[in-house]
Amino acid sequence: MKALEEISILELGYIVPMVTAWGSTETSPLATDCYFQAER
Repeated sequence: MKALEEISILELGYIVPMVTAWGSTETSPLATDCYFQAER
């Protein structure tokens, strides 16, 4: 993760937000999400 943040800063000048999601297949790909920038 740290390497991806460093590359995004070098290329774009800022950290690109990344999204992860979890949920059963019946709920589509996303059942729960974080609406703020988390530490990890």
